[in-house]
Amino acid sequence: MDANNANFGDAAPGAVKQLRVEYTDGGVPASQTVQEGQTLNIAAARVPAAVVGPLIDALAASEGETRLALMRVLTTTGDQKAFEAVLDLTKAEDPALAEAAMRAACDWPAYTALPTLLGWVESAPDDALRARALRGAVRLLVPGQDTPETVCRHYAWLLTKTASPNEKKLVLSGLSGIGHAAALTLVLDQIPDEAVKAEAVQAAITIAGQLGASPEDVAALERAKTLVPEINTDNK
Repeated sequence: MDANNANFGDAAPGAVKQLRVEYTDGGVPASQTVQEGQTLNIAAARVPAAVVGPLIDALAASEGETRLALMRVLTTTGDQKAFEAVLDLTKAEDPALAEAAMRAACDWPAYTALPTLLGWVESAPDDALRARALRGAVRLLVPGQDTPETVCRHYAWLLTKTASPNEKKLVLSGLSGIGHAAALTLVLDQIPDEAVKAEAVQAAITIAGQLGASPEDVAALERAKTLVPEINTDNK
């Protein structure tokens, strides 16, 4: 499912939005959250760990549509060895196969794909792959995947690599889900940019509502209040 206004209408024009879906997987409650403009993928069934190895072997031995189908199945597993097998195919001589493998890597659901995606953001062979890698990196940089400080460092770096206002808006959308003083500081720094000011303000409001009363949080909130009058810090 694509997270865009075509599905539900634009309930908050100009605001940075997220799509969150709560569901059960084998009777176990689960949820996924994606940023506006991204795609939500929920596998109907999980691939048993015991068959991942045979699927990797089959991927190496197959060709054509069968190989592409196996790649799609392996992408849902998030398995590290499966990722390495798919990554090897990004160097295939067949351009269509290499492109499919790159797309699969960018859509990989596990955080272990992040270093590869960041590398492509830095030096992808073409703009399409760089943009897809950027979207994939933002999708993976969510709370719980790493320390908030590390996640924010990655976001700070991504902001330096954005090539358009839309890409910067994507990064701001991701930052809005990080309830940390460093995330608030990053979005406040973007307010002077008129091309993304509305998104930066909305992200700041969202992050401010997630902060606590630590000295770092209080300092960031005080700065935010001077730049974004809509932020009410009286209850912090």
